[in-house]
Amino acid sequence: MIAWFARNAVAANVLLLFIVSCGFYAVSTKVPLEVFPETELDLVSISVTQRAATPEDMESGITTLIEEAVADLPYIDELKSRSSEQSSVISVFLDAGTDSQKALNEVKSRVDALSNLPDSAERPVIQVPLMTKEVLSLVIYGQLDEQEIAVIAREIRDDIVRIPGVSQADIEGIRPYQISIEISPALLRAHQLTLQDVASAIDQQAIDLSAGQLRSAQGDILLRSKNQAYDFEDYYKIVLKRFADGSVIRLGQVATITDGFDENPIITQFNGHKAAMINVNRVGQESAIAISDAVHNYIATQKDRYPSTVQFEIWGDDSRIVRERLSTLLNSGWQGAILIAILLTLFLHPTVALWVVR
Repeated sequence: MIAWFARNAVAANVLLLFIVSCGFYAVSTKVPLEVFPETELDLVSISVTQRAATPEDMESGITTLIEEAVADLPYIDELKSRSSEQSSVISVFLDAGTDSQKALNEVKSRVDALSNLPDSAERPVIQVPLMTKEVLSLVIYGQLDEQEIAVIAREIRDDIVRIPGVSQADIEGIRPYQISIEISPALLRAHQLTLQDVASAIDQQAIDLSAGQLRSAQGDILLRSKNQAYDFEDYYKIVLKRFADGSVIRLGQVATITDGFDENPIITQFNGHKAAMINVNRVGQESAIAISDAVHNYIATQKDRYPSTVQFEIWGDDSRIVRERLSTLLNSGWQGAILIAILLTLFLHPTVALWVVR
């Protein structure tokens, strides 16, 4: 083969160009640019929340029951659980090589079949934890109140995930929205109502409900009532009691409705100002460098969209590590090629040395 290529220089050059082209194609499109190698967890996570429950209640009433339900699955390597106030988390570690999606379905079937979980417990959340790789954090800060910075952070988060090549971003540092309803016992007695009456009215009226379907010659028509309450106005209008003359008592007439944030405080500051952070993550084969460039370009176009009191800062950009590694690799490669060419030229004909280096 060596002798044939020596006599057919054109074929050798074509093969060389083909190999180099394949290398450039693989590097530019097939090799993910990531800070650390991608790993997958052989794990299924089960989390349950129950309001006002002590750690002992969570352990005896939820954690133990779920552990017993899934413990005999053949591919389980280890079970770990943590019971705390109002929360229970069970981690099901799988044997290496187990199909995590199949395990997820079987674990979900076992947990859904439990009929003795407390009625006040929320529906268990069962999932295979997604391994995301954070690329950078976008900090939004300035002379803003909590409501303003939350609205801006959600707008920007939604814009970022719509950028081609960016799939995931989450907000950190602001409290989740929460609507609280406070009712005076004296008002309840005055209107001959109970807390159960109020809770039942909210459950029945603040809900999206499927009503089946109608069959017709033109096709099936799906019926659905969309009445989920989301804000102050929606909850204010909920009817608690109706009278024969057509008058009604609404929730807003007997309750103090606060449309705000979760009561647990979160203090996030940057350069002395209230702040929120948007963590932009890399998923699958997405490029850390491409994501960083896209976010930087997006921020450059947003300066005129918001008032001067809103400021942006890129924090913890891990794509810099990838760029430095690539720079080191390229510089080392060129230096190595030059050194090899010099050494070979001392012993071989210059043309042969050039071919060996290429």
